[in-house]
Amino acid sequence: STHVASSTSSSFSVTFEPELSQRKLEAVGRLGFGSITKVLLYYDTPPWPTNCYSFAYMHANSSQYGAWPYAINAQLEGLNSSVLHWYVGGAHARRLEGLSHRETVKEVSHVMTQMFGGVRKDVNMTPSRVHVTSWARDQFSRGAWTYFSVGSNSSDMHALSAPEASERVLFAGEATCPLLYGTVHGALASGLREAHRIFTAHHTFTTDRIFATTSASPTSSGSNKHAQTVEQGGGVRDGPWFARPVDTERERGGER
Repeated sequence: STHVASSTSSSFSVTFEPELSQRKLEAVGRLGFGSITKVLLYYDTPPWPTNCYSFAYMHANSSQYGAWPYAINAQLEGLNSSVLHWYVGGAHARRLEGLSHRETVKEVSHVMTQMFGGVRKDVNMTPSRVHVTSWARDQFSRGAWTYFSVGSNSSDMHALSAPEASERVLFAGEATCPLLYGTVHGALASGLREAHRIFTAHHTFTTDRIFATTSASPTSSGSNKHAQTVEQGGGVRDGPWFARPVDTERERGGER
């Protein structure tokens, strides 16, 4: 049978025909998928102490706790020195994405005045430019990243990454990468994993030797123990960075 993905107007944006396995559908139902909105404030003159890395804000109204939880000084991340990078999550993130540009500027200017206006009265607290992400409102994303909700665990991510239809339908994305979920590099690693799955299934490459090197972490200190080698007729050996989290039925039978 052939799986066909199609759009639908129901609560799920995509359906599959034939339907996906029950185990995968249960994993989708258990795992959480949350929203995070990033707000970048550009200033001609930064009103914040430029030697501080991060800032937290506690709203005077308890109903607004978490509305603007923390911000990062972009300068200390090697980026533009006049940018403050706010992170807003959950229901507050979805609310923020629904505001107009004028409403966003007004609200964030009030927050900046509350935080820094008392010590930097000479600086205009209204940013010269504001950029707001909108992952929750994006029709293809509908959120930012995966998290473990109550009752879920890493086995659900393993199930989510498992191929369907005799390995003709493959799945990638940060939600399928238990070690690196919620990250861009987790999404990239899962794509490499599925590319490897296709490579080993079809053996279409004819070069004598292909080398691919990955690192288990940014602090691997030059160790080459995680170097991966692809040889003709073979495949990338499982490694911690983009190891396939789910063995296929064929592999469980001993064939590799």
